[in-house]
Amino acid sequence: MVLPLVALVIYFVMLLVPRIDPGRANYASFAPAYNTVRMLVLLVLAAVQVFSVLEARGRVMNMDMIVPLFVGIILVVVGNVLGKLRPNWFVGIRTPWTLSSKESWLRTHRAGGWVFIVSGVLMMIVGLFRSQWYLGVLRGCLSAGVLGLIVYSYVVWKNDPEKTPPAGTTPAAS
Repeated sequence: MVLPLVALVIYFVMLLVPRIDPGRANYASFAPAYNTVRMLVLLVLAAVQVFSVLEARGRVMNMDMIVPLFVGIILVVVGNVLGKLRPNWFVGIRTPWTLSSKESWLRTHRAGGWVFIVSGVLMMIVGLFRSQWYLGVLRGCLSAGVLGLIVYSYVVWKNDPEKTPPAGTTPAAS
Protein backbone atom coordinates (compact mmCIF):
# COMPACT_ATOMS: atom_id res chain seq x y z
CA MET A 1 0.00 0.00 0.00
CA VAL A 2 3.04 2.30 0.28
CA LEU A 3 3.65 2.55 -3.48
CA PRO A 4 0.36 4.34 -4.29
CA LEU A 5 1.18 6.90 -1.58
CA VAL A 6 4.66 7.39 -3.04
CA ALA A 7 3.08 7.89 -6.47
CA LEU A 8 0.69 10.47 -5.05
CA VAL A 9 3.50 12.41 -3.35
CA ILE A 10 5.62 12.33 -6.53
CA TYR A 11 2.64 13.53 -8.58
CA PHE A 12 2.11 16.54 -6.32
CA VAL A 13 5.83 17.33 -6.12
CA MET A 14 6.02 17.31 -9.92
CA LEU A 15 3.02 19.68 -10.03
CA LEU A 16 4.78 22.00 -7.56
CA VAL A 17 8.21 22.03 -9.23
CA PRO A 18 7.27 24.37 -12.13
CA ARG A 19 5.92 26.89 -9.62
CA ILE A 20 9.11 27.09 -7.51
CA ASP A 21 11.73 26.74 -10.25
CA PRO A 22 13.73 29.95 -10.87
CA GLY A 23 13.46 29.07 -14.57
CA ARG A 24 9.67 28.63 -14.38
CA ALA A 25 9.07 30.89 -17.38
CA ASN A 26 10.55 28.19 -19.63
CA TYR A 27 8.11 25.46 -18.55
CA ALA A 28 5.44 26.68 -20.96
CA SER A 29 7.81 26.03 -23.87
CA PHE A 30 8.33 22.38 -22.91
CA ALA A 31 5.06 21.55 -21.13
CA PRO A 32 4.26 18.50 -23.32
CA ALA A 33 7.73 17.01 -22.66
CA TYR A 34 7.46 17.68 -18.92
CA ASN A 35 3.97 16.17 -18.79
CA THR A 36 5.27 13.09 -20.61
CA VAL A 37 7.99 12.63 -17.99
CA ARG A 38 5.46 13.20 -15.20
CA MET A 39 3.03 10.63 -16.61
CA LEU A 40 5.86 8.19 -17.31
CA VAL A 41 6.85 8.24 -13.64
CA LEU A 42 3.27 7.51 -12.61
CA LEU A 43 2.86 4.75 -15.20
CA VAL A 44 6.07 3.06 -14.07
CA LEU A 45 4.97 3.16 -10.43
CA ALA A 46 1.54 1.81 -11.42
CA ALA A 47 3.18 -1.03 -13.39
CA VAL A 48 5.40 -1.90 -10.43
CA GLN A 49 2.30 -2.00 -8.23
CA VAL A 50 0.45 -4.27 -10.69
CA PHE A 51 3.40 -6.66 -10.99
CA SER A 52 3.80 -6.72 -7.20
CA VAL A 53 0.14 -7.58 -6.70
CA LEU A 54 0.24 -10.26 -9.40
CA GLU A 55 3.36 -11.77 -7.85
CA ALA A 56 1.76 -11.70 -4.38
CA ARG A 57 -1.29 -13.53 -5.77
CA GLY A 58 0.87 -16.36 -7.03
CA ARG A 59 1.35 -15.36 -10.66
CA VAL A 60 4.80 -16.30 -11.94
CA MET A 61 6.38 -13.17 -13.41
CA ASN A 62 9.63 -13.28 -15.37
CA MET A 63 11.12 -10.19 -13.74
CA ASP A 64 14.51 -10.88 -15.38
CA MET A 65 12.83 -10.00 -18.66
CA ILE A 66 10.22 -7.50 -17.49
CA VAL A 67 12.61 -5.17 -15.62
CA PRO A 68 15.07 -4.63 -18.51
CA LEU A 69 12.17 -4.14 -20.94
CA PHE A 70 10.56 -1.53 -18.71
CA VAL A 71 13.86 0.23 -18.04
CA GLY A 72 14.54 0.23 -21.78
CA ILE A 73 11.12 1.71 -22.56
CA ILE A 74 11.63 4.37 -19.90
CA LEU A 75 15.04 5.31 -21.35
CA VAL A 76 13.66 5.50 -24.90
CA VAL A 77 10.72 7.71 -23.85
CA VAL A 78 12.97 9.99 -21.77
CA GLY A 79 15.45 10.13 -24.66
CA ASN A 80 12.69 11.21 -27.02
CA VAL A 81 11.64 14.16 -24.84
CA LEU A 82 15.08 15.18 -23.58
CA GLY A 83 15.85 17.39 -26.59
CA LYS A 84 12.56 19.26 -26.06
CA LEU A 85 13.39 20.38 -22.51
CA ARG A 86 14.42 23.99 -22.03
CA PRO A 87 16.66 25.42 -19.31
CA ASN A 88 15.29 24.86 -15.82
CA TRP A 89 16.64 23.83 -12.43
CA PHE A 90 14.85 20.50 -11.88
CA VAL A 91 14.46 18.43 -15.05
CA GLY A 92 17.16 17.44 -17.51
CA ILE A 93 20.93 17.31 -17.67
CA ARG A 94 21.89 20.02 -15.21
CA THR A 95 25.60 20.67 -15.15
CA PRO A 96 27.07 24.07 -14.29
CA TRP A 97 27.69 24.54 -18.01
CA THR A 98 24.22 23.64 -19.29
CA LEU A 99 22.73 25.98 -16.69
CA SER A 100 24.89 28.89 -17.85
CA SER A 101 24.71 28.46 -21.63
CA LYS A 102 21.60 27.99 -23.74
CA GLU A 103 23.76 26.51 -26.50
CA SER A 104 25.26 23.97 -24.08
CA TRP A 105 21.80 23.12 -22.74
CA LEU A 106 20.31 22.54 -26.21
CA ARG A 107 23.19 20.57 -27.70
CA THR A 108 23.81 18.48 -24.57
CA HIS A 109 20.13 17.54 -24.31
CA ARG A 110 19.92 16.61 -27.98
CA ALA A 111 23.00 14.40 -27.63
CA GLY A 112 21.64 13.07 -24.33
CA GLY A 113 18.44 12.05 -26.06
CA TRP A 114 20.42 9.78 -28.35
CA VAL A 115 22.42 8.37 -25.44
CA PHE A 116 19.20 7.47 -23.63
CA ILE A 117 17.52 6.02 -26.73
CA VAL A 118 20.51 3.83 -27.61
CA SER A 119 20.85 2.72 -23.98
CA GLY A 120 17.15 1.89 -23.86
CA VAL A 121 17.22 -0.15 -27.05
CA LEU A 122 20.28 -2.05 -25.80
CA MET A 123 18.49 -2.71 -22.50
CA MET A 124 15.48 -4.15 -24.30
CA ILE A 125 17.64 -6.36 -26.52
CA VAL A 126 19.69 -7.64 -23.58
CA GLY A 127 16.50 -8.20 -21.60
CA LEU A 128 15.07 -10.33 -24.37
CA PHE A 129 18.16 -12.42 -25.05
CA ARG A 130 20.65 -12.30 -22.16
CA SER A 131 18.79 -11.04 -19.13
CA GLN A 132 21.64 -11.69 -16.67
CA TRP A 133 23.69 -9.01 -18.44
CA TYR A 134 21.16 -6.21 -18.11
CA LEU A 135 22.62 -4.52 -15.01
CA GLY A 136 26.10 -4.46 -16.55
CA VAL A 137 24.76 -3.09 -19.83
CA LEU A 138 22.72 -0.46 -18.00
CA ARG A 139 25.64 0.63 -15.84
CA GLY A 140 28.11 0.63 -18.72
CA CYS A 141 25.93 2.50 -21.22
CA LEU A 142 24.65 5.08 -18.83
CA SER A 143 27.98 5.65 -17.05
CA ALA A 144 29.84 6.17 -20.31
CA GLY A 145 26.99 8.22 -21.75
CA VAL A 146 26.60 10.47 -18.72
CA LEU A 147 30.33 11.03 -18.38
CA GLY A 148 30.50 11.84 -22.09
CA LEU A 149 27.60 14.28 -21.78
CA ILE A 150 29.24 16.07 -18.85
CA VAL A 151 32.43 16.55 -20.86
CA TYR A 152 30.40 17.54 -23.95
CA SER A 153 28.42 20.15 -21.98
CA TYR A 154 31.69 21.70 -20.80
CA VAL A 155 33.21 21.75 -24.31
CA VAL A 156 30.11 23.38 -25.81
CA TRP A 157 29.98 25.91 -22.95
CA LYS A 158 33.69 26.71 -23.35
CA ASN A 159 33.19 27.50 -27.05
CA ASP A 160 29.94 29.48 -26.59
CA PRO A 161 30.58 33.23 -26.98
CA GLU A 162 27.28 34.05 -25.23
CA LYS A 163 27.91 31.95 -22.11
CA THR A 164 27.69 33.27 -18.60
CA PRO A 165 29.89 32.04 -15.76
CA PRO A 166 28.43 29.02 -13.93
CA ALA A 167 26.32 29.98 -10.92
CA GLY A 168 28.35 30.52 -7.77
CA THR A 169 31.63 31.35 -9.52
CA THR A 170 31.31 35.12 -9.42
CA PRO A 171 31.18 37.24 -6.27
CA ALA A 172 27.71 38.07 -5.05
CA ALA A 173 26.60 41.67 -5.28
CA SER A 174 26.32 43.34 -1.89
